[in-house]
Parts: sequence; C-alpha cells; structure tokens
Amino acid sequence: MVQSDIPILGHEGMMRMHLSMRRLPLLLGLLCWASLPAHTSWKPASVELIAEENRAMVTLRLDLPALLVAKTPAEAQDAEMDAVLRDDGALSKVLADESTRWTQRLSLEIDGRDVPLRLIRSPGLDEVRAEQVALKIGEAYPLMMSVTLEAVWPTDVQRLRLRLDPLLGPGVLRLRAEPGRIDLITLSAGEWSDTVVLSEPPMGFLGTAAEFFQRGFGHVIPDGWDHALFMLTLFLGAATMGSALARSVAFTLGHTATISLVWLGWFAAPGSWIEPLIAGSITLAALAVAMRRTVPGKVALVWALAFGLLHGLGFAAVADLPGNDGPVILGALAGFNFGVEAAQLMLMLVAGLALAPFRERDWFEGRLRRPLAWLAALGGIILLVSRL
Repeated sequence: MVQSDIPILGHEGMMRMHLSMRRLPLLLGLLCWASLPAHTSWKPASVELIAEENRAMVTLRLDLPALLVAKTPAEAQDAEMDAVLRDDGALSKVLADESTRWTQRLSLEIDGRDVPLRLIRSPGLDEVRAEQVALKIGEAYPLMMSVTLEAVWPTDVQRLRLRLDPLLGPGVLRLRAEPGRIDLITLSAGEWSDTVVLSEPPMGFLGTAAEFFQRGFGHVIPDGWDHALFMLTLFLGAATMGSALARSVAFTLGHTATISLVWLGWFAAPGSWIEPLIAGSITLAALAVAMRRTVPGKVALVWALAFGLLHGLGFAAVADLPGNDGPVILGALAGFNFGVEAAQLMLMLVAGLALAPFRERDWFEGRLRRPLAWLAALGGIILLVSRL
C-alpha cells in the first residue's frame, strides 16, 4: 500500500478549517472596502468670476472637510474628516487658520500680471453647523462651502487665466467677464488654466493693413461677382492689356477717395440706395462697350475714375472699421484698397490670358467681345432689378 504524504486532519482541525472558511467572505469584504478610494462622494471645486465696474467678484465653492484635514478630496478619509467636524474647538482653530490662506488658494493673472485677491467672506463655525443642519446630513459628505474674494478689474482686460491650489483638486471656472457671455473652463489641480481671450490688443497700422487687404481682396474674389463683372466690362472696353490695367488703377483711385471721405467722417455713409446705383453703373458700362468697338483712352480713364467714386461709397458701407484712431484708419485704407486692386489685376490678367489667342481673329469683335459685353449688361440688369 502506498502511503500518502497528505496529513489527515482530525476533528479539531476540521473545525478550525470550517471556521476559517466562514470568515473568508468577511475578510474579502474588508479587503475590498480597504481598496476603495477615500471620500468617494466628493464634488469638484468651482470658481465663479463676475466682472463688474472696476472690480471682479470671485466665489470659490469647495469641499470643505477635505481641506480641513489638508488633503485633496480624493485622498481625504471619512474618519479623519469626522474627527475635525465633531470637535468645535479644533474646527474653529482650523477655520481661523484657513481664513488667512484663502487668497493663496487661488491665483488670478490678468494680461500677464498677477492680480492680488482680497478676502470678503469665508465660512466660520456657525455657518458650517448651520449648513449641516439645513442639509440634514450630519457627518455625511461632501459639505460644500463658499468663499468670496475680490480683485481689481481693469477696464481694458484682454486676457486672463486662473490657477487652483493643488489641495482643492480639479475644478471648473465659470467666467462672466462680459455682458451676455459665459465661459466654462476646466481647471486642473495646481495648474494654470487655458488663457481666456476677452479682446485682442489693437492691431496698429501693419496688422490692420494685413487684415483689410484680405477683406479687400475677398470683396472682389470670391464674394463680389458684381464687382468682377464690372472689371470684365472695363477690360472688354480696352484695346490693350496696358490700357485695361490703367483703367483698373483709375477705378481704384476713385473708390479710395470716397472710402477715405466716409471713414474719416467727412462724408456720411450711404444707405441702401447705393446698391441699385452700382448695379446701374455696371449695366451702363457694359452697354457702352457692347455698342462701340473700344472706348478712347482718356475718356475711359475719366469714366473709370467716376465709377470708382460711386463704387467706393458701396465699399465704405460694407467694410466696417475696427477702430477710429489714425493708424487704424490709414492701415485699413491702404490694406483694403490694395486688396481690391490686387483682385482686379488678377481678374484682368486671367481674362487677358483667356482671350489673347483670339484677339487677332477676324471674328473676335462680333462673336466674342461684343457678345460678352452684352452678357455683362444682362447681368447688370438682373442685378439692378434684384436691388430695386
């Protein structure tokens, strides 16, 4: 017979094993409970900043019991928070000490400068007890309390950011810096928030010129098909590419003059009546080209200049200025008009390249140039009717 190496348990051993098996669920439960994160019911901190005249009111709402034991809400244990909240003497001392630290728990930066905060109100013992009674929570958590601070708010704030003390954990910023605008920004513990842009700094001459160059170009391509139609009319009425480009420059000088008069405040911005007149000018210019072979050079330059004066009123009505100081106006005038001229030249160069192979053909005048002018006149008539 083979002898087993496994020991045979007696009655007492079996009883011990049975008792151990009965305790196993309890032991497993204790292990699971110990592995759970502390203070599982905590809520993230929140900050509300409301900008008023020359000042900002900052309300910090936080999970107070966790802070009282100098731990983040995720790390604080319920037992140690209970101990602080049960002892009035200890609680009063911790609240008094904390009242001197609130301005350090929050950092505010405006336009790259640290802005000092002033404490307006912080929770005291009576408020904590009253809140517990009102919520009927006893020692349940979280117990959210509010702290109110104040900061100087400059009149020309452009950017700001905010940082929470690491002990407050992550949070959210509700920013009410302008009427009708609310920004919600996520706050990481101990890190600066993303920069909130409230207003851009003044662009100056070069910045304004660059922006308005894009606006001027875009007013013709791709948005201004009516303006493109007028440029095609000027091109079709010219005998050479050089004379067509000269007419484009004359037209630009005309609308530069009227835009300047309006933007400098020397002439009132036109109303909606200007749009039918512009459509009518396209029609008249196209008809003049369609019924004649070419328009004489000097006459055409005066003609282009006069139409430019009219169209400039329309430009001034739709291209709003970002400011009214000298560099802004000069930059806007230079950028917008150069942008318009660049788009005009591009249109004429494209038209010239497209029609160049056919200019010397006998049928160019009757089958291409004049029919295109008649189509431009038809487009002007349609535009005129739609604007009446």
